[in-house]
Amino acid sequence: MKVRPIKKRLRHTIITVLNRPLNGLNIEIIDHTDRSLISLKGTVSWETKHMIGLDISSSIKKIPKLGGIIKITTPDAKFNIAGKLIDGTYVNRKKKKHKNW
Repeated sequence: MKVRPIKKRLRHTIITVLNRPLNGLNIEIIDHTDRSLISLKGTVSWETKHMIGLDISSSIKKIPKLGGIIKITTPDAKFNIAGKLIDGTYVNRKKKKHKNW
């Protein structure tokens, strides 16, 4: 499978999302090691180092960040991101160097 290069504007949007809290973003679980979590959609209500609280029609579901691929929707773009890239708090994510793009 050939990997397509990411456009400069989309790359900036992704890095901006990684460096800020995920609260309020609309996400969908595309793939996960826990098969019962696949295709869940909702708004992030809280975030810890290894978990996301996903608000799904008046209930909050706890989703582990590791082991999944998450589709994040912002007003500017939609993109899929591996859970290992958003693992940790946003303060720690700012310090990471994301080399393999």
